[in-house]
Amino acid sequence: MSTQSVGCVVGPGDTTLDEIELFVVPTVVGGGKPFCAPDRRLDLTLEEHRVFPSSGWMYVRYSVSR
Repeated sequence: MSTQSVGCVVGPGDTTLDEIELFVVPTVVGGGKPFCAPDRRLDLTLEEHRVFPSSGWMYVRYSVSR
């Protein structure tokens, strides 16, 4: 399994993002990059989620509210 950093793919005022899919991994990290710029707000609606009990991972899919 490989991992990679995820960055915000939209800029302020951009409305092309329809949904976000994430895998949440139970790991504590002391730093990192913000997902989006501080002036960018995304209002999200949870559409789907799955929990993987053996690993503690969780899959979530959100739609972006307009």
